[in-house]
Amino acid sequence: MSRLTLAAVAAIAIAAVGCGPGGKPGGAEEGALSSISINLVTNPNFQGNSVRIVGTRVPGADLKYPCLNSIDTCWALDVNGSLFHVIEDLCPSENIPKGDWTFTYEIYSELDCKGELMNAPGNPNNFVCYAIDDIFDQAHANYSVEKLEAGVCNENEIVCITKTADKTFDFDVCVEVDDPCKANPPPAHCPQPPPTDNDILRLDCGCVDVSGVCNCAQGLDGLPSECTVLPANGCLVVCGEPAKVAAARFRSFDANSAVGDDIFLGIGDVGVGSNRVQTGFQWAPTSSAIYSYPVSFVYTPGLGAKLVANVGAASVKTLEYSLTGDLGSMDSFKVTIAARGPDPSKDCDKVELLNLTLDGVNFGNFTATSGEVADYDFSTALLNGGFTFTGTLVLTNCAATQENSKVEILVGRNTAALF
Repeated sequence: MSRLTLAAVAAIAIAAVGCGPGGKPGGAEEGALSSISINLVTNPNFQGNSVRIVGTRVPGADLKYPCLNSIDTCWALDVNGSLFHVIEDLCPSENIPKGDWTFTYEIYSELDCKGELMNAPGNPNNFVCYAIDDIFDQAHANYSVEKLEAGVCNENEIVCITKTADKTFDFDVCVEVDDPCKANPPPAHCPQPPPTDNDILRLDCGCVDVSGVCNCAQGLDGLPSECTVLPANGCLVVCGEPAKVAAARFRSFDANSAVGDDIFLGIGDVGVGSNRVQTGFQWAPTSSAIYSYPVSFVYTPGLGAKLVANVGAASVKTLEYSLTGDLGSMDSFKVTIAARGPDPSKDCDKVELLNLTLDGVNFGNFTATSGEVADYDFSTALLNGGFTFTGTLVLTNCAATQENSKVEILVGRNTAALF
């Protein structure tokens, strides 16, 4: 990165008669009046800009001195950033009580000190000014502390510093390919039934599978989170394809539960046995009552990454799934609730997930009534970096078994396209 220095030459000239080119300061004595002339010289175009100078002497000089202890002025800048103004009648530092001056300088994008403050505090606009003797230490951004001596030209050079940006270009070539999962028959890795989403983009960018990792010789740095390059997809760049990343499924809300398959937890599609861990849980002891259970679904990334599903207090039932690494990018989640059965006598009158929160943000209540399966889909940026879902599962007169009665929280990418 290069550094562009804007030389803001502030000739702080202090003399009883002023200080200018070729002039000499007049003699000074106690009670003398000081003057300041400021000249900003810079190659960039300052046309239409202005500068505000605020100065304060601390402590102020005794009132017997007929001089100013503070100033607040605004000047227009010419195309070179030059000023030809003199501030007169300032109290020199040697006046009693002795004191230093603090000068702040604000440069504005418009005349009359209006518009945007270019050298704003914290340097959000890439423009900050220092006295020249402070450009290395940079202890006093946009202000200086100094003495004004009577009888001499007090010159103070102000340097405004900015940084430039660099840019490189790397051109890659990829070939758009048809969706292999729409072939007949589709490859084994494809979801069933095959997808019909025409918004999915697939590119052959020359990436090859090297020991289970896609090696892209062209680089392809900066792919958006919607795109993946995976061996399972033949190392194609696939963008917009919906992906199930992880899920917690609470299911089989009948009185004969606790047979070992009432809570599923895992990655991808937890309906696939190899993707999950599972455990039994006794839900409703009877099918003719209302029962409620606090539930949670937690993802902890980093070292020891894992998923955790919990029903009730920790002593009731906790299920953990250890991960081999972080889950990667996620942008959405789906809540699925089922309250159906083989016939009306073996379903649930109602299944509810109430006060569902994600990292403390409440997403509301979700319900399926007798014979229904309801899906609720959300896009959110809260999932990446770990997440915690909490809610209350409420069962009303449940007799449905297996997948006929369930509540699932599925996190992934573009999950709305999965159903």
